[in-house]
Amino acid sequence: MVTATIDAFLKPGSKFDVVVSSIGDARSLLGGTLLLTPLTAYGGSDVYAFAQGPLSVGGFDYSTPTGSRIARNHVLTGRVPQGGIIQASAKKLNLGNSKIKVFLKSPDLTTVNNIVQAINQKFSGNIAKGVDPSEINVKIPSQFKNDPIKFFAELEDLNVQSDYPAKVVLNERTGTVVAGENVKIRPVTISHGGMNIIIRNYPIISQPGAFSNGRTVVMNNMIPYVVRDSTNAVAINGATTVQQVAKALNSLKVSPRDIIEIFQALKAAGALIGDLVIL
Repeated sequence: MVTATIDAFLKPGSKFDVVVSSIGDARSLLGGTLLLTPLTAYGGSDVYAFAQGPLSVGGFDYSTPTGSRIARNHVLTGRVPQGGIIQASAKKLNLGNSKIKVFLKSPDLTTVNNIVQAINQKFSGNIAKGVDPSEINVKIPSQFKNDPIKFFAELEDLNVQSDYPAKVVLNERTGTVVAGENVKIRPVTISHGGMNIIIRNYPIISQPGAFSNGRTVVMNNMIPYVVRDSTNAVAINGATTVQQVAKALNSLKVSPRDIIEIFQALKAAGALIGDLVIL
């Protein structure tokens, strides 16, 4: 299977990378070469490009006749760097319209509002209007009717403050904790303690009396002890940055998995200001 993602503005003769994957019973694509392959769009018959060339796997998988094997990475998927060549351009962008639509990759109301204000302030007019958290309608000013590319360039050059939602991402499988800069914690006290269960062996020796025809018996008397470590408490007086939160939690000398449990408890207690995402 040969796949590729290309830019819609590439012209015939432009080159791009292609990905080759085995969907059959092949054991390895190491050292393979992709034969001339036509590439079409999804569900279409029009050929937009051709691809060919040697595969770059980035791993190895060697086996010996005696059954030994050494492998690294996946050898059933590879790339052909610059192995694709555009034959026909995609649909051309119609620049004759008086309106364009700007779509956000990450929908957000605050970001849309900031973009609308920046556009209207830059071009001194009410030419931009937000439709929803992911779409903005923009009218091309009259002075750019004959040169829309210049308008697009100035539009692209605008600096806009994006809104970053407060999120804490927890991966329980790997013990990874990633917190955004907008995460805050209300004043709260966190206590962390451990419990150690120790079973010690105290041998008891029973020695018979003289001339009693008895025998020496050894009995292992196992006594369990429960020892609770000294509990540390750290007060967080309204931490406003991730660094402050991390410093407070690291002072407890807890593992990443313990930090995950602490964040879950903080969210349940209402002390964590932000979304908790568990992978």
